[in-house]
Amino acid sequence: MEIWLPVTGFEGIYDVSNLGAVRRIKPYKLGKFVNQPLPRILTGGNNGRGYKTVLLSDSDTRRSKTYKIHQLVANAFLGPRPEKQEINHINRVRSDNRLCNLEYVSHQRNMKHCYEFKERQDTCPRGTKHHNARITEQIARDIKQRLKSGEIMRNMAEQYGVSIAAIHMIKTGKTWARA
Repeated sequence: MEIWLPVTGFEGIYDVSNLGAVRRIKPYKLGKFVNQPLPRILTGGNNGRGYKTVLLSDSDTRRSKTYKIHQLVANAFLGPRPEKQEINHINRVRSDNRLCNLEYVSHQRNMKHCYEFKERQDTCPRGTKHHNARITEQIARDIKQRLKSGEIMRNMAEQYGVSIAAIHMIKTGKTWARA
């Protein structure tokens, strides 16, 4: 059964349901939706990372902002987000905003859940797919080999155009551990 509660900060204007839907309940004062029947379910969009979003606006104060639907559902049904807590999608489907799929967890628990589902590689690109990658996997392998043979990190850093710290992180396995 679908249950509707007011959206925090937009009480009397928008409601959010335990199934992840958002609806407008207050008539529009102007614009193309003035004569639309109410309540009106909002279609929303996608933020490019898999999260569904909606644009909420209050014509009285002329404020509008895009919100992630899972945040609206969690705030309405689970209460305000506790400090240092994140919203976890239990089934790892970011577009599934049903209340039964959402929970507040610590960042550490959220990342552990991510790894348990082997999703981390998809959401956090690694190696040359990472936007900050300065070297290739082959170069990382070469650096590891040269470090084993005793070469100086400063020389390799200059040769490959990276910092000594980057060479050290390759050496310790903090980066390019799979190379």
